[in-house]
Amino acid sequence: MSTPPHTAARGRPSRSRLYDLLEKGTYQGLVRTYAFDENRMLKGYDVFRYEVKGGRYAYAGEASL
Repeated sequence: MSTPPHTAARGRPSRSRLYDLLEKGTYQGLVRTYAFDENRMLKGYDVFRYEVKGGRYAYAGEASL
């Protein structure tokens, strides 16, 4: 039995299939919902970075795209 062309080993999607799936979905992050446009770019412009300091999340500024 051969592996379908849209999946890689162990049932994981191929890179191109993953891009297609990301484009169609929305994803809930810690502070907002993320979605991608038809050019595979993040929709919206308010993306912020957080890092862990002393075991807690700390605001690290706006992320430049």
